Amino acid sequence: MSMQGDKRAESVIPAERVSGILASEAGTGSFPAPPPRKWWRRWWWLGLLPVVLVLAIGLNEWRRNRQFQAAQHAFQEDRLKDAQEHIGNYLQARPDDAAAHLLAARIKRLTGSYAGAEKHLDQCKRLQGMTGELQLEWLLLRAMNGEFPAVEKDLGQLLADDHPHSGLIQETLAHCHIGVLRFNSALEYLKNWLQKEPDNVRALDLRAFVWERLENRERAMLDYARVLELAPGNRYARLSLIEGLLAEKNPQEAGEHLRVLRQNPENDPAELLALARFENLQGNMEQARHFLDDLLLKKPDHAEALHERGLLTEDPVQAEKYFRKALAANASYLQARFQLYNALFRQGRTKEAEAEKAKYTAHRKDLEKLPGLLLEADRLASPDLLADAAAILLRGNDSHQGTQLLFRALHLNPKHKRSHALLADYYEKTKQPEKAASERKLAGLKSP
Repeated sequence: MSMQGDKRAESVIPAERVSGILASEAGTGSFPAPPPRKWWRRWWWLGLLPVVLVLAIGLNEWRRNRQFQAAQHAFQEDRLKDAQEHIGNYLQARPDDAAAHLLAARIKRLTGSYAGAEKHLDQCKRLQGMTGELQLEWLLLRAMNGEFPAVEKDLGQLLADDHPHSGLIQETLAHCHIGVLRFNSALEYLKNWLQKEPDNVRALDLRAFVWERLENRERAMLDYARVLELAPGNRYARLSLIEGLLAEKNPQEAGEHLRVLRQNPENDPAELLALARFENLQGNMEQARHFLDDLLLKKPDHAEALHERGLLTEDPVQAEKYFRKALAANASYLQARFQLYNALFRQGRTKEAEAEKAKYTAHRKDLEKLPGLLLEADRLASPDLLADAAAILLRGNDSHQGTQLLFRALHLNPKHKRSHALLADYYEKTKQPEKAASERKLAGLKSP
């Protein structure tokens, strides 16, 4: 047999084996089943579902916590607008977080939204009862919402006892003293706060504001510069520093800060006004007008923008319109009053011009005597002098500080008729008839 035949023979299955296989298949009616596959090889992905779910929940929690942390960080950097946005987002997801409501209440209080602050404090009380920290926040809210004279001693005692939240108390007292134009007193509270927390951004920011009111621009700019070292994202401090640099005719350094702002432009009124003043200082009058017109589209009653736009208007008739609108928005705007006089004089309307000049002179004298009047009112604890000062402010449409002085006068003498009469006039003008009627009754006046 050949070699090839041997190989073929070796590959042939013996007849007995063939018969056995056929018999087996005939008995079962099928071919042998493949070996069983383990179930987890087919359904392995089911085990990933719990893992993915846990990861998704964890990511969501991380994002929520990031919102709360971002709100705290923005609050510390005195970026209250950002803080309010972050805490609002957080509370949408976590409406029962008492600590978040407390932070939201502080932000609302410092931005002057007192009714909103009260709502958040009510939520805190509902969630955790009346705690010591919550009690303090209610006291601070009362102080800033017109009850400062009634709670001033209590706050002073807390400071004397070295309260753990003395910074919040110092800040509130500073705000309240600013509200009644007691800038030197406010400065003392801020200095004491900064002795304990020298790098506190909110304290530095507020002290810079007070330095400005005391006409110490150099110290104000130093504080604003320090704020930007600690919190480069503080737009208010950067804009305030820009305004100081422009006032000093330093457009080069002001321009550097403006370039930082324009990397993330918000085009808010303060930013557009700074850009207009910068372009004006550079001699780019048309570009300055463009920024002012954009601002006035957003806020038609912006007194400073109207005044600046009038200054950039050659036609005295058109300039007059801008100055009148500025004064309608802020009757105490001395520069606008003087420029209105100039615009009328240039038109040959001498009699009207002289009338505006007389108003300008009278109001300037009022404002010049106001600081001395307030010092004397404090020294003598005189409600009469406080009412005199309040009347000056109310004539100039400074209603917040004017009413604060009246509340202080009424704390000294609850039956002080002139203070009640001035409040009645204010409430009448601001369309609060119930309060106006109550104040008229206390002043002994008949209904109008």
